[in-house]
Amino acid sequence: MLVAYVMRGHLQAMLAASGLLLLALVLMPLSWPLSFLSAAVVGLITLVKGTREGLLILLGGGLFVFLLGLLAPGNPVAVTGFAMLVWLPVWLLAMVLRQSMSLSLALLLGALLGILAVAGFFLLTGDPATWWHQHFTTDVLPMLEKAGMVFDDRARLEADLEQASRLMTGSLAAILLLGALLGLFIARRWQAGLYNPGGFQEAFHQLRFGVSAALVALALLAASFLSSGIWSELLVNMLPPVIVVFLFQGLAIGHALVKAWSLKPVWLVALYILLLFGLPYSPVLLALLGVADNWLDLRNKFGQKKTGGTG
Repeated sequence: MLVAYVMRGHLQAMLAASGLLLLALVLMPLSWPLSFLSAAVVGLITLVKGTREGLLILLGGGLFVFLLGLLAPGNPVAVTGFAMLVWLPVWLLAMVLRQSMSLSLALLLGALLGILAVAGFFLLTGDPATWWHQHFTTDVLPMLEKAGMVFDDRARLEADLEQASRLMTGSLAAILLLGALLGLFIARRWQAGLYNPGGFQEAFHQLRFGVSAALVALALLAASFLSSGIWSELLVNMLPPVIVVFLFQGLAIGHALVKAWSLKPVWLVALYILLLFGLPYSPVLLALLGVADNWLDLRNKFGQKKTGGTG
């Protein structure tokens, strides 16, 4: 129903994107899924109708968000900025996917954007860890204490804040990238439902980034261990966006093998439950599996073994 409404015209797509985004700001427990759907609207129009049409929805939706923000308490500029953070990466990734027809290339571009965002923040602040620590202590903590939260062990809190500050830049880049990729996947799934049922599943099951991309990821990991000082912090914060994209290759292996072995969907549910309860280590392990798959080709080996060569 939502897809049919979005495809009716420009106005409907703008209203859907901006409305879902504003709901994401109001309905906090549903913020993430609603923001994914909002981004997917921009991605769908870009994939189906082209880059210019997608940009028109992005800019028009941004204007709607700004005007509606004037009618509500808060900063309309900040709300519009949030909309651009949600929509712009998906528009860029959908543009690449439409032109290249390669899901892996679009995800690699997402990793590159995440790395560039981390590098840009380091250049802008000079020392992101200090910047984040100051932000937490002067803005976040007073707000939480005003809301009624009590922090008894200040020494433990200070140690946790220092650790979080060192990893916050890369973690935030990874979260934004994850949201953009999920929005892109939803948009691609909607597009396949309209014109090529099953097309997205096939593309996702075949997701592989190649040996060159895997070598770059391993080189970045090795450099982060061998370097020191600000360079070490920079490289460590560049790793989370890379982990996110190779995590999806690891997930693609699981999805493909479940289908090849004709297993019930409960196995995929179990996979995602293990991924959730194994945080923060499970995404790293699954991403390393995705990296190794570029040499081992696990889907062909194990899929064919179970299905007699037809996997």
